[in-house]
Amino acid sequence: QDYVINFIFRVCSRVPTSFPLGVRRHFARVYHNGGVHSGCAVSASVWWIIYAFAATGSFISKSPVYNVNIPTLVLTYLVLFLLIAILIMAYPTIRAKMHDQFEWTHRFAGWTSVGLVWAHLVLSAQSIASPSQPLGATLARTPS
Repeated sequence: QDYVINFIFRVCSRVPTSFPLGVRRHFARVYHNGGVHSGCAVSASVWWIIYAFAATGSFISKSPVYNVNIPTLVLTYLVLFLLIAILIMAYPTIRAKMHDQFEWTHRFAGWTSVGLVWAHLVLSAQSIASPSQPLGATLARTPS
């Protein structure tokens, strides 16, 4: 969240220069928060892989736990492909050698996956909705 990050940066950059160098060096580490970003990306990708396997299992099962239709499954694997592409391009040696391609992949695959996840959400809600209930009402009560 931008406000939280900005607050943390503001607090850490206000350390007086009269403080010992070791203390100032510790506060200067705030500029290395990229590990949080990449850690969240890997974690989200692992969760999406688990979801993809669960959705596939439910799709091929004779008695599924929840209803998964073909369009939902296709979107699941499209998002998975994009997430894996982002992870591969973000690997440090690949990112260093092909930085422009990393930026393109990170930007375009990232925004495309956001749009596909929204479409996935709507299709998933539609697949579990009862025919008598409007899609908006199903979206309002999903995932419960």
